[in-house]
Amino acid sequence: MTKHPFDVAARQWIAEEKNYFSELPQSTSLLRVQLDGSKRTYGQVKDWRQPGMDKIIEQFKGRRLVDVSKINFSGVNGQKIYHDLFKYYDVPDTIPDLGYFELYPSAKPTDFIMGSFLGSYGHIVSKRAKEILASFNLGVYMFYQVAIRHKGVDQGPYYFLRTKPTDLGAIDYSRTSFFIQDGYLAPDSRTPAGFDSMEAILAWRDAHPGHPRLHIRAMCEYLRQDAQPADFFRAAIDTSYYVSRQLAMALEQCTGVSFQITNGVDRC
Repeated sequence: MTKHPFDVAARQWIAEEKNYFSELPQSTSLLRVQLDGSKRTYGQVKDWRQPGMDKIIEQFKGRRLVDVSKINFSGVNGQKIYHDLFKYYDVPDTIPDLGYFELYPSAKPTDFIMGSFLGSYGHIVSKRAKEILASFNLGVYMFYQVAIRHKGVDQGPYYFLRTKPTDLGAIDYSRTSFFIQDGYLAPDSRTPAGFDSMEAILAWRDAHPGHPRLHIRAMCEYLRQDAQPADFFRAAIDTSYYVSRQLAMALEQCTGVSFQITNGVDRC
């Protein structure tokens, strides 16, 4: 199977990042979350059907001049609704009905689902994973029910987990070296940035709203020793998700997720 160009680019970026950070000390308290996805399709989600889309498809069937299979019903406009709800670090109390996500026939339903647009904002998890996660400190969070189908059969129940970064106020700014990077695949573009507070980072982001290429990064995001980030959180700087070793052990029984030794975030 030919690999999708986006998959190739993503794997190249991950390899470059690992090489760039390889000489940093490994964290002794945190692990990085890695979704396993599908060996054949990478992401497990084939299609997103918004509420009412199945009815529209039925209405098109039988029309000679319309090839239903080529109609894109998963438009950007639909996704924008959720982007606006989840922008910055917002965790809304409720969200509009998502409809359902259809998995590839070859993709197995797992406790962590990879490949939907919601992956930019959180994780789709099974009831088993939800119960484990909810028993730990997640900081500010919310679970929203979401439907998953595989070969036309409803699975689950499944939930979308949205969390708020808990590390911004815990960063040791005196030890963390920040830089601005132009794009994800251009490590040579890194320019040092002297952020000394959470307010300075937020002010920079307010001055560059929605910039498609510039990103704040850090060699290693050091947390204060006395800081208590959640057991499961998205780092505000590198946007990866991290777990405490205790939560990682509890989630070992879950499928679709693994945990990697990291040197991207650590306590001082």
